[in-house]
Amino acid sequence: MRIIVYGAGRNCQNVLNGLSSDDVLCIADQNPEGAKYKGGGILIVPPEAILVYDYDKIIVSVVENFLHIKEFLIQLGVKKEKIMHYTELNLSLTPKNIGTMIADWRKDLTNDTLYDELCSHADDLSELEKEFLVGKHNRSFKWLHYFEIYNRYFNKYIDQEVTIMEIGVNKGGSLQLWKRVLGPKARIIGVDISPSCKQLEEEQIEIYIGNQEDRNFWRKIKQEIPKLDILIDDGGHYMNQQIVTFEEMFSHIKADGVYICEDTFTSYNKDKYQSGYKNPNTYIEYSKNFIDYLHAWFSMDEDLQVNEYTRSMHSVHYYPGVVVIEKRPMYPPFDMEICNNDDEKYAICHFHGKERNI
Repeated sequence: MRIIVYGAGRNCQNVLNGLSSDDVLCIADQNPEGAKYKGGGILIVPPEAILVYDYDKIIVSVVENFLHIKEFLIQLGVKKEKIMHYTELNLSLTPKNIGTMIADWRKDLTNDTLYDELCSHADDLSELEKEFLVGKHNRSFKWLHYFEIYNRYFNKYIDQEVTIMEIGVNKGGSLQLWKRVLGPKARIIGVDISPSCKQLEEEQIEIYIGNQEDRNFWRKIKQEIPKLDILIDDGGHYMNQQIVTFEEMFSHIKADGVYICEDTFTSYNKDKYQSGYKNPNTYIEYSKNFIDYLHAWFSMDEDLQVNEYTRSMHSVHYYPGVVVIEKRPMYPPFDMEICNNDDEKYAICHFHGKERNI
């Protein structure tokens, strides 16, 4: 296979280690002269130069912003089916349920050695992943594959005026992570039921004490804080807690914000969380209604009509243990029928839904 590697940064060598050098035609990078890859022996060219090569795949070695890079390459003239992220490769460095973090699994890693191995690749990771692994912060407990999700949805907020809320403070480590990665313009709000968490406040971080199952608590909070860019529900994880929080706080997310409910695997734990597979009272079953809301524009059933969620949910994403909802003002979808040949020319727009104003 003829391969071009895109990105001559710190992760480039890790990707090359898993490939045959005979397969790699070149490395493409926006800044060939400033490339961090120092392995030598492989030509580093600007992106425009790849168009002269006959290749099968372009493998993007950059950890973050894959979708933006993919879009850039397509605009450059690369066929989208030829572009892939390095995490899609069957390499020994490919993460095993750790998202975009990097570990060399050829070392027969164990519970005791995995942390040191992850730290050895810290400079190749996103700032958030690196901060979690080796930064100075209080206790933070996270599933490792969550960081790939954070990278995907949080990047646009770095160094911006952003307000983020996390429910479930514990020792405050996560709040410190958001503060250091999102930057000095970020306002970090924590919510916890334990009064002792209040002492974890610091510059940029404020903490409210209350029960997330209490609707009156949320109504009071909404009077005191601005609308949120990001809300992370990492609280008690009981079904009614997650549902009440969503119902009270989704409307308090900005029109282009992100709502994240974590640890949704509790919907399948009938022993501790009174949930279980197909139990209609679980958050997962509740969230499946979101799929219907997205499609309500097309419904011919009186029981499914366009509502506030139809008009504000852009998309719903399910990951192992996480549900992410992206907000955006939504309007009736429409398609177009176009004919443009020698015999006839016309364009007809078909709107869907009861609203017709563009």
